[in-house]
Amino acid sequence: MFNRRDASKLFVEGVLLVNIGRYEEAIYYFDQAIEAMPNNTEIWLTKGLALEKLEKYKDAIYCCDRAIEINQNNVMAWYNKGVMLGKLGRYDEEIHCYDCVIKLNPNYADAWCNKGNALANLGKKEDAIRCFDKALGINLNDAEALYNKANMLMNLEKNEEAICYYDRAIKLNPNYADAWCNKGVVLLIISKYDEAIYCFDRTLEINPDLGDAWNNKGAALYFLKRYSEARKAFEKAVSLGHKQAREALKQLDREGH
Repeated sequence: MFNRRDASKLFVEGVLLVNIGRYEEAIYYFDQAIEAMPNNTEIWLTKGLALEKLEKYKDAIYCCDRAIEINQNNVMAWYNKGVMLGKLGRYDEEIHCYDCVIKLNPNYADAWCNKGNALANLGKKEDAIRCFDKALGINLNDAEALYNKANMLMNLEKNEEAICYYDRAIKLNPNYADAWCNKGVVLLIISKYDEAIYCFDRTLEINPDLGDAWNNKGAALYFLKRYSEARKAFEKAVSLGHKQAREALKQLDREGH
């Protein structure tokens, strides 16, 4: 049986192993530390994070639940549990966890943002936007909240507003590949093809292996009747496993381009 001093050393060793990606070994050390300090919420939560890295989300939730049993007001335990539930698609339960976080800390911007994402996954777009607005009220420079709100505005066909929010996210993080890509999608929708291509090119400078960007660039080039360039973009998307691009290539073949 380890004493508390030994357990602290084991915990530190486990954290070091997590930092270098050796998660299974880290969990072994955390389990030994828990034997000596079963009511230490930090050990339970850090073990949960290691399990998350291994995509063992149900086991990670158990760790969060143990931390909550020890301290029902542990904000990180509720927050982490919400993240894990989201990974499993259990969005109603996820929202409950973020509500618990917000009750304990109304200014937790990430909890508002994640709650918004969960609501979006349930198709509750207007409610999601309200959550993103709450996050932005706490932190006006929250690039993720700006990006997520832009996505909801795009889904509601509020395209010009969506572009404004993508631009704000990009201003804060010029290397925000998803924001560049989705801004391009909106521009594609409203037939601003050259501007869309610029956005997809910026996306691909940041992440050359993003199949959606190659496919979307191909679509914009197709609408501009630049068929040979469109074919190259679709072929690149196919090489990255993009199924929709295969259909686009078949369409080009049928049309003789």
